[in-house]
Amino acid sequence: MPDLLILEDAPKSLRINILKRKSFQELGARLHQVIMAGGYGTRRFISEKKLYGAIRTEKPQAVVIHEFAGKLRRRISAKYPFIPVIVYGEFTKEKKMNRLMRAGAARCLKAPFEKERVIPAIKEVLWRGLAKEELWNDQMAISSSESGRKFAGNVLTTVISLAIVVGLITTFKDRIFTVHNTLYTRTYSTLYTNPTGITLYGDALWVCDWKTQNIYKHGLDDNFTLKRVNSFPEKRFSGITFGAGYMWTTDPWEKKLYRHRIDGRLEITGSYVTPGPNPMGIDYDGKYFWMCDNSKAKIYKIQIKDGLEVVDSYNAPDSSPVGIFCDGYYVWTADSKSNRLYRHRKDDGLTVDTVFVPPDYMNLASIDGDDEYIWICSEKESKIYRYPRKLLEPVE
Repeated sequence: MPDLLILEDAPKSLRINILKRKSFQELGARLHQVIMAGGYGTRRFISEKKLYGAIRTEKPQAVVIHEFAGKLRRRISAKYPFIPVIVYGEFTKEKKMNRLMRAGAARCLKAPFEKERVIPAIKEVLWRGLAKEELWNDQMAISSSESGRKFAGNVLTTVISLAIVVGLITTFKDRIFTVHNTLYTRTYSTLYTNPTGITLYGDALWVCDWKTQNIYKHGLDDNFTLKRVNSFPEKRFSGITFGAGYMWTTDPWEKKLYRHRIDGRLEITGSYVTPGPNPMGIDYDGKYFWMCDNSKAKIYKIQIKDGLEVVDSYNAPDSSPVGIFCDGYYVWTADSKSNRLYRHRKDDGLTVDTVFVPPDYMNLASIDGDDEYIWICSEKESKIYRYPRKLLEPVE
């Protein structure tokens, strides 16, 4: 399995003279040499068709193509959205590089290709990428099922819309539709296999995956657009939240709570030993942090000043708490063993006010919420659900 596939030429459809064609080929060959000098395995192509055809069998971690190979870039992104595409060229206009990055290019490499600039860029792309050897087949299966799901979703949406027009959906309008508002469950499939923590912040949903060791920022649009990926080699995050001017993550392997600067790199600026050995979920209520530990079946109320201080601790209502969030009035916890949601009053005993049962297909790994929805992360299914609070079924 090569690390990269490289197209050492511009598209054949590009009408250029022989000298210009040779110049493009030399440019690609030069970049190929620099990448190989960095210790990366490569396979070179001069045909777009052959490179595209080799992707499925070669299973590269990234593909490197010429700036004029826009059609190939779009084909790869459509079929293999988890493979980062690196674009190289002379880039006489800076605007083109910016446009390509906005269109989804993982990185633009501008000639001349110096090893000191190229190799760190390649290393960063491969670190952040999802096409790692141990994940490749899973990512391909997810991408294929996602394409099918989008097609089926479009068909279902059309059918429902027609049904509404002709008045077929009336009996269930209080459960599915209201006059001024639409209540429905939305399902998002992730392109990574082990999402374990979610949190809403700004106009995005942030997700951590312990296996890829990445943090993902998704837009809250219909396509669940992946806006950013931050890689943390050797860190395995299970919980994530924002509060007190920082982002925070929990790592049950290291038994640590990490503080991150909210910037492009999400740099870790501090760490704290957690009160329990297996910290899973974390949230911030504006004054205190709340953390759940599923090996101790404990919930901790925490204050962080000069260090981490446990203000209070409580027994969790079930044996495997994995997610927690605060909505201003209550503290909510999720248990993976019972697959139930618990709403707690903020009293001295953190009393359970109500127990809710989500649909059976939603296996709880992490939760968050807003005014209208509970957001549920399911690691087993590699899915995230936005579920209306009004549809939650309380246990009698």
